[in-house]
Amino acid sequence: MTCKVIMIGNMGRDPEIKTTNNGKKFARFSIGVGKYANKEKTTLWMDIVVWNERLAEVVQSFATKGTKVYVDGTLERRTYSKDGVEKVTYEVHVPAYNGDIQLLTRNEKNESAPEPADDSMPF
Repeated sequence: MTCKVIMIGNMGRDPEIKTTNNGKKFARFSIGVGKYANKEKTTLWMDIVVWNERLAEVVQSFATKGTKVYVDGTLERRTYSKDGVEKVTYEVHVPAYNGDIQLLTRNEKNESAPEPADDSMPF
């Protein structure tokens, strides 16, 4: 069962570009999404992992902390150990197929990035 996630938020840090053991490039970053609870705005932080190598390269070349991004992916549960204690975290994965990242704002690094088409947004 897959849980589809679509969100728009601001990057909380510059993207990290990493390579798997078999040489596949991927990007990691977090985005902050505004959330209203009890008439107060709070920020929900989500970790994003981009498995599409072409999109990872676009993120590396044109995105920095503060860039507003559109993310279309799936919610994934990941477990890891820290100090001998098993921890659980949730991430949004943008798969190699059927996922998308779009840069919605321009900044110094993405000044030459193409504008998204008007029909590219789902709303």
